[in-house]
Amino acid sequence: MCFNSVLIICDCAFVALLHIAATMTEVCANKFEPLDISCGGAEVIVTTSAWFGRMRFNKCFDSEPGDMGCKTDVLHLVDKWCSGRRECHQQVPNREIMTENQCSTDYGLYLEVDYTCVSGILYYISW
Repeated sequence: MCFNSVLIICDCAFVALLHIAATMTEVCANKFEPLDISCGGAEVIVTTSAWFGRMRFNKCFDSEPGDMGCKTDVLHLVDKWCSGRRECHQQVPNREIMTENQCSTDYGLYLEVDYTCVSGILYYISW
């Protein structure tokens, strides 16, 4: 288990967060699975990495395809969809992610997301 420290800064507030454990989920684009992640209680999602492509053999393949190792960093998209929310539901594939895709679309693309659920004390600062 990996632990990190994170400080999120917004234009009106900041959240101090400590000891965050990462969770990974995979969503098969060829099976039109939705990205469904959620956090409990007063926790929110913070995405730490997101890749779309054909990184390695996994549950999304019936057999091992020849074009392995192709991937596109889509953290900026998944961060926009999910970070700071208690729940995140997104259909995969979708137009945004396919626009970013750099792999051939013929077989077995999937989305791999690493995220954490974090809680903390919210301080509002006005200026």
